Amino acid sequence: MKYEINKAHVVHYTKVPERKKNILKAFHNENVDLQFVEIYDQEDLDENILNKFYRQDKESFESKIAPLWGFGMGNENRFRVLNLAEISCTLKHIEAIRRVAYGEDEIGLILEDDAIPTSENFLEEMKGILKRSGDQWDSISFGSGCGMSFIRSKLEQGYVHASPDLVKVAHPATNCAEAYLVKKAAAQKLYNAIVPFDLVSDWEIAYHFYNLDMEVYWCVNPLFYQGSKSGLYKSTLR
Repeated sequence: MKYEINKAHVVHYTKVPERKKNILKAFHNENVDLQFVEIYDQEDLDENILNKFYRQDKESFESKIAPLWGFGMGNENRFRVLNLAEISCTLKHIEAIRRVAYGEDEIGLILEDDAIPTSENFLEEMKGILKRSGDQWDSISFGSGCGMSFIRSKLEQGYVHASPDLVKVAHPATNCAEAYLVKKAAAQKLYNAIVPFDLVSDWEIAYHFYNLDMEVYWCVNPLFYQGSKSGLYKSTLR
């Protein structure tokens, strides 16, 4: 199947407008409809929203952590209550996934508002990768996430080449969540499973990729990096 990138759903915190400006600038020459997810700012989260979407349950939290990350030697990865910024970010990702799930396109690109393209030709490179990727994937990560050292260490655990550009990675299969494609059918499964959530966005998504047995691929040469990790922006999560 031929896939077209018609929309990008941007997880955006409205109190940092410079990020929106930079995303708009990056896409100004591209024929892509930018849809900003601007609901669920942390200041707008009331008790009804929190009770509907977020579950503060130690048993559920640790049941998701255990099969993928374990608990380390001490309190690493043990239950904790997410702060409002983390809850907000996760809700915005869920909303972006919902829009892909029930939109008219067969795929959707989801970006965080601190995603920075690695080149001016990022969209053409992405389209080329899609043409060479086949049809087995459910989601493709295009971000550098925690960095190239993390990517290399992950690949040392084993991978399968889907094409010269992409590798299928073992679960847990997220590397942060600044830039990823997801198929409509996969987004529907994710959205139906992800509420209520227990973990912060990328970890929660990683759990459902695993639990739903999804095929997740990483771009070998990432097309985006995180401005909040590079120092361009200050992180809004902590």
